[in-house]
Amino acid sequence: MKELKEKDLRLLAYLYSHNREPLTKIAKNLKISRQQVEYKLKEYLDNKLIEGFIPIINYPKLNYNSFCILLIKLKKQSYLKQFQETIKNNANKINTVEILGKYDLGLAMIFKNEQEKNQEILKLLEKYKTQIESNVIISPYKMQSYPLKFAGNKSESSYSQIENSEKIIKLDEKELNILKILNKNGRAKLLAIATKTNLSPELAFYKIKKLEKEKILLGTRAILNMEKLGFHYTILQISLKNISNELTKKVEAFCKNQTHIETFYFNIEKPNLYIQLFHKTEEQLRNTIEEIKEAFSEQEMSIEILPIKSEGKQANPLPFL
Repeated sequence: MKELKEKDLRLLAYLYSHNREPLTKIAKNLKISRQQVEYKLKEYLDNKLIEGFIPIINYPKLNYNSFCILLIKLKKQSYLKQFQETIKNNANKINTVEILGKYDLGLAMIFKNEQEKNQEILKLLEKYKTQIESNVIISPYKMQSYPLKFAGNKSESSYSQIENSEKIIKLDEKELNILKILNKNGRAKLLAIATKTNLSPELAFYKIKKLEKEKILLGTRAILNMEKLGFHYTILQISLKNISNELTKKVEAFCKNQTHIETFYFNIEKPNLYIQLFHKTEEQLRNTIEEIKEAFSEQEMSIEILPIKSEGKQANPLPFL
């Protein structure tokens, strides 16, 4: 574990959710020198504190409208590594997380529609039925993610990757190629993108800005090795008796202002609320749970804790490209 200074936390929090800003702009916003940003970024990458950068994609804009999380319990722990390896290049899998507890793995997956989702998940479960003991499909209908507030990012910005879109954006071959490049390295340099796509730097820049303007590309995210940084990643699986519009707004306001919460999503079936958070100590986790219980004391609820071992080791935001 690396003991982080305040300026390290602020820089990591900035990089966790940003917009491919040049080092000069990052330095200006954080009131440090460009040389410091460049040196620290190299240090984080060399030491695997940052394991890469991925694009934040608005999937409905690309006509991918069915997002789900598949929780899997394997029959034996010895199946874990082999199973992860065999599904590594699944055409619908965005990410894989290891879970410590009731389940072994969580697969974030994206599909064009419900029919494709049902077909592909059934195929996956049938293919690995000798290894899978049980599974749960989470189908979020509302989802919101926030900056790393605990690390000093006070930005009011948030984003959702599953908001319904009335406008489907048709991309040309060059724009798709740009997304493929960013999928491998969200902070790929403009000149490298221009060279690989046979575009001038000016046209490559224009096309990236178009992706941002059309809200296909919502930003860029650093994949942080929370274990090395001394933080823990936990999901709270919550069952609420009834969910109203008023309660939904209350949950959203609570999550927006709570220091350690990074993402929440509502599910159609119970457990019908999931809250993802980062915390350094068990006390911070307990305090967050106590705050949830106090804020929603009038609600009938149960909370289950899902500790996450690793986050983002197989991140592939655009598996269908």
